[in-house]
Amino acid sequence: MRISFDHASIDDAACAADMHTLAPYVAVLQDAVSDHRYTIPEAALACGNDERVLQEVHALRERLGEKLKTVLLVGIGGSDLGTRAVYETIRGDAVQYGGRSVPRLYSFGTVEPGVLRHVQALIEGHLDPEELALVVVSKSGSTTETLTNARVLFDAMEHVFGKEAAARQTVVISDAGTALSEAVSGQGMTHIAMPHSVGGRYSVATAVGLVPLALLGVDVRAYAEGFAAGAHASVPEKGVSSAAVLASVLARGYMRGLTIHELFVWHPELETLGKWYRQLLAESIGKHTSSGESVGITPAVAVGSVDLHSHGQLVFGGPQVRMTTFVAAPCAWETNNVLRQDDTFPLSVLDGKTDGDVLRAIYDGVRSAYRSHDLPYVDLELATLDARELGAFMAVHMASVMYLAQLLHVNAFDQPDVEAYKEETRRILENR
Repeated sequence: MRISFDHASIDDAACAADMHTLAPYVAVLQDAVSDHRYTIPEAALACGNDERVLQEVHALRERLGEKLKTVLLVGIGGSDLGTRAVYETIRGDAVQYGGRSVPRLYSFGTVEPGVLRHVQALIEGHLDPEELALVVVSKSGSTTETLTNARVLFDAMEHVFGKEAAARQTVVISDAGTALSEAVSGQGMTHIAMPHSVGGRYSVATAVGLVPLALLGVDVRAYAEGFAAGAHASVPEKGVSSAAVLASVLARGYMRGLTIHELFVWHPELETLGKWYRQLLAESIGKHTSSGESVGITPAVAVGSVDLHSHGQLVFGGPQVRMTTFVAAPCAWETNNVLRQDDTFPLSVLDGKTDGDVLRAIYDGVRSAYRSHDLPYVDLELATLDARELGAFMAVHMASVMYLAQLLHVNAFDQPDVEAYKEETRRILENR
């Protein structure tokens, strides 16, 4: 992974000042990357090299994975976005365009009665209960949407295969000591505790992400190794990290009115990775400082070049309020699909080019247009679209958001205002 700030409109003196400000916090993160007791929230960065968890995940894969064809993932936000981001990057094209991807992921986030009505037929399509695994993720053990979906799916599995078989194929991941963990412990289900100090949006390298990814056949050791490498690169003993510089770019941009950070991905299969980052940034930064000031950078996700045809006019002609990070893996554009001269679909500039040549030209043209309009951007190029590189990407961005919170004087790990809708939902249900 390579990150370039050449066109980020960064002020060297301001960045140096931010690096000085962050120096004490770098020391905190240096300790955190090896904190396998998870004593502080920053220890989320240590998850990539936790051998105990990797062995536990491997053993679960050995027990459940031999005949597995379908993984039903129940979770919302940090409980499923990271898993989906990795899976869809690696397997998304095969699933969307008719290829065979086994096991296949079906995820259930919010409550969708129309979708749930089809679950019975989906489950009945499996002749053997060992072809199915139900993974339920709720850190608190009390997420309304998650427990609703879990009940419906487990009931459907029980109806088809019986309670004992359904329980044997169910894995529940939550904090230890929750009502959920205690409820499932005597029913034959597998319960795995996640580190209490690690928040949901920082949990993808814990069992929250590793268990379903392993069941789906993803190389979770490679993912974990990439995550560990990204975490360590973000807390160097000498010099500055890309994670810290990105935090400075976003903080200084915010101070001069750049209130939107758009992750502009150049591969459709990376869209959910953008949504994972959207939650990470929004929930970590959008809040009040200790002095009562309201701050926040609005995250956005765009897919190139499709979304240029929906909001390109706004980007180039509207108010300049965004910082953009372009995310691309140019290696994916190396193809042999040569476009022959064609009178049916005539466009002479295409003759003799490959489809990869065309996309690279669009990619280069967009960045050139950004420069000519004085729109700041960061270049992030992935070496490959694989598990290891995705792990590194996620660790670097977690660390960057932690640094950003320090520069904007907010707590990166709480989410006090999210509880408002949850409390109202429970109140309404109790009164019905």
